[in-house]
Amino acid sequence: MFALVHNGIVCTALGLFGLVANVINILVFFKQGLNNSMNISFFSMSVADIIHILAVEWANVCFNPYIDKLEAPIVFTDLYYFTGGWVNGCACRITLYHMVCITAERCLSIVYPLKIKTMITTRRMVVIIVAVDLMHVLTLVPEYVTVTLTWRFFPSRNRTLLSLGIRDGSAKGVTFLLHFILAFLGQVLVIIFTAILTLHLKRQTSWRQTVTKEIVKKNKKSFSSRDKKSMILVVVIASVLIVCYSPSILCLVTFILPEFYVGGKLFPLFRDAWAFAYLFAILNSGINVFIFYNVSSNYKNTFKHFFHCLITVTSVAVKNAQFSFKVKNTHEKITPRFCRETILRNNYA
Repeated sequence: MFALVHNGIVCTALGLFGLVANVINILVFFKQGLNNSMNISFFSMSVADIIHILAVEWANVCFNPYIDKLEAPIVFTDLYYFTGGWVNGCACRITLYHMVCITAERCLSIVYPLKIKTMITTRRMVVIIVAVDLMHVLTLVPEYVTVTLTWRFFPSRNRTLLSLGIRDGSAKGVTFLLHFILAFLGQVLVIIFTAILTLHLKRQTSWRQTVTKEIVKKNKKSFSSRDKKSMILVVVIASVLIVCYSPSILCLVTFILPEFYVGGKLFPLFRDAWAFAYLFAILNSGINVFIFYNVSSNYKNTFKHFFHCLITVTSVAVKNAQFSFKVKNTHEKITPRFCRETILRNNYA
């Protein structure tokens, strides 16, 4: 029942919402233009989130308690571990380190406002993102050297099934340890950069109020609103990341307790613990759209403009279809004057 409710309903619904939210993010950032480091970072983070969500949706299928009734010659939990488990973990880390790049770049933009455009160019940000992605993909090599899919006979089912097999146990647990170290390091970096950014924003706000008191009085609302939104953004980013990625400590448990693993004696606990970890991670993937919309006025304006255009185009298409259907049914004679009247009616609709 737990697997059915958690995987089949809760995670699936959140995953579908996260897919829609990240597709919206990709469309908005693409509409704004991938001509600055922030948009490139947010765009690539949304792509990584989509990969992560698809891996979780695949997990929801494989961990569904009714899938064994298909009588397929496959151990679906093992199949998911090999094809989607570490894809999911890698995508989570990539998202985390993209956020590290974003917070670091924002921190540098405030500390060195006149040099940031030459320090972090668009090309350099692309190189950094590609290097980060490649680094995380390479950490999966020890695990895929250790395990493989193989045919094994299961006496309890009296069948030969495709399942997970150990090819070389010398590197067992190494990827779990690397995942824990990199996830923990990424969270620490986000906290540090966020703390520096927040502290500098507070000092900057205090300096403005002290040195330019008269100007601040006239524009106090705008200054305070901008600074407050920036601080809210970084605080929310840090809080969401720490909460949603805290289950990465499970990898350290696997390194310490070898039985806390696929095929081990503690596999049921391993499965349920990672189910909750996936839930937290998928929440992080879907909540970003709300953060962007409520904090970034540029994102909000692009979002509204994009969907306003989409709704307008859809409305005009529907009206044209209805009018064409009406003309077809009434056999109304089409003349040049009739065409001009139709065009004017659609333009002023």
